[in-house]
Amino acid sequence: FLENGRLNAVGYGGSLMLDYEHYRRDYEIDVEVRYTNIYLQSIPGTSEGVKGSALAQNLNLWSRWRAPTGLRALDRPVRYVLEFTYSYYFGDQEDALGFNNLFSLGAGLELDTSHYLYLTKRIRLIGRYRFGANVTGWSFGLGISF
Repeated sequence: FLENGRLNAVGYGGSLMLDYEHYRRDYEIDVEVRYTNIYLQSIPGTSEGVKGSALAQNLNLWSRWRAPTGLRALDRPVRYVLEFTYSYYFGDQEDALGFNNLFSLGAGLELDTSHYLYLTKRIRLIGRYRFGANVTGWSFGLGISF
């Protein structure tokens, strides 16, 4: 499969999400709970070694806290951002990844650019630490809100 192999697949499914938003002048809280259920099936043209199907299911809790740092830039407050995420994998994903639970802790800064840049509202730089059974890692992300 690794040399000239092919994987063609089709799938169906979806996600259901509950979202809580609490916005105040001094802080903002976002909390989301999402359940995802997607069925994938290989179709003709797929290499023999990777033919099959899978049911991808997971439950995810995501939260973000934003509040001013007391600093200002571009005539707007600079905010600090804290994030927490928990993901639980089940169905065919259970144990396939080597873990069922994954946690993520993040912290960063957010700059409100809406006063000077018309294409963007906010720019965020966040570092995240992810961990679970048999897995750890760091990431840095740049987020831009339009």
